[in-house]
Amino acid sequence: MQTSYYLGPRRPRFTPSSWADVEAASNSGLFEETQWVERKKDIPPTSGPANLELARDLASLSVDGGVLLIGIEDSAKGVPGKATGAIVNGLADRIAQIAQGRVSPPLPVMIDSFPHPTDATRAVLVVTVPASAGAPHMVDSSYWGRSENGKCKLGDGDVRRLLAERQARAAGFQDRLAAIDTDLDVRPTNPKVGWVRLLLEPTAQTQSSISESLDRMGLFEFFQKALPHRLHWDYGLQSLLNVAPHPDGHIARTWNPHSEASVDERSTIVLIENSGTWKFATGRAISPVGSMDDPDSGRTVLRAGSMLEKIHSVLMAAAYLSTELCPINSDWTIGLHIDRLLNVEPVENHSDRYSGGRPYPKPSYINVVSSTTQELGHHPAAVVERLTGNLLRGFGIKDRYLPYQTLADLASR
Repeated sequence: MQTSYYLGPRRPRFTPSSWADVEAASNSGLFEETQWVERKKDIPPTSGPANLELARDLASLSVDGGVLLIGIEDSAKGVPGKATGAIVNGLADRIAQIAQGRVSPPLPVMIDSFPHPTDATRAVLVVTVPASAGAPHMVDSSYWGRSENGKCKLGDGDVRRLLAERQARAAGFQDRLAAIDTDLDVRPTNPKVGWVRLLLEPTAQTQSSISESLDRMGLFEFFQKALPHRLHWDYGLQSLLNVAPHPDGHIARTWNPHSEASVDERSTIVLIENSGTWKFATGRAISPVGSMDDPDSGRTVLRAGSMLEKIHSVLMAAAYLSTELCPINSDWTIGLHIDRLLNVEPVENHSDRYSGGRPYPKPSYINVVSSTTQELGHHPAAVVERLTGNLLRGFGIKDRYLPYQTLADLASR
């Protein structure tokens, strides 16, 4: 997925691949300073005041997310600032260190460089600051945010509101993860099938309408674009053919609850909410070994490849929606909940291809991790590894599946 940058509502996404793209965008006025964009011609040599000012810039963007552009001249008399590039020797490392050491709590940032075509000492740096789950962030005993005029100190009322929102998000996440069965109308009845549940919540909300965007494209076509390669395992996102409107957004299933007399518990369901939240559940990955005549025969096993592919696919689809259709430049909280695991074996134990798997020693697994929109789009396998590493270790099969790089790599395991 090509890197793109959110510059605010009613502005096109910035998707550069070279210095020429940066120069054209700058000349068109795309980089005017707003609540989501901070621009610098250069960064002064390292000093206490200069580093403090840079820390304030970064902290101010963390409330709603945004970008810091370094190497762009200021506008003058209505003429857009030119892309000149900044001296970049050691600058990216300095920015990362300031984000971690001078901002409280520490702030993760992503830094991309677009080198000057004729001066190797210069480049335009694009520093992406996601809307942070830890916002507001403090620098030098003050909290910082942004208005339409640039960075500003936050007043006491804004600080109290943001801290209360942060506490409410953190306190209620596990409850919302536990409520996925109710939200998706999952009614487990087969004691030999365990459900995998996934909850993705962005810190920020999109300024675009997710429902309208998905209505225009169609959910089936959306999943084909978000996942351009054919998935290896069945009951994945590309097979969610039963789509229905939902009060909170769009819901899709691999079965139709209104026309089928019985529900196959090896089904997959996803709800994409207007807030940007994703709720996902599947019973396909933990089910009996089965046979052609009796799918419920034999021991219950974990099909780790199927589970990992489905989680990876959801992360990719969420990133595609949040970058290509309805921009969300944000931290994400991601939770995984699996039940009916006690004494379940890895499916590898029932083949001659692998040895070393063992029954799982606990009845359930819950794990919550953090990520960013950019990581979901560019490194979903790293997020999957953080979510599932301890689970696969418990089954004795972590080394078989992790780490991996792509879905094709995973399918070959």
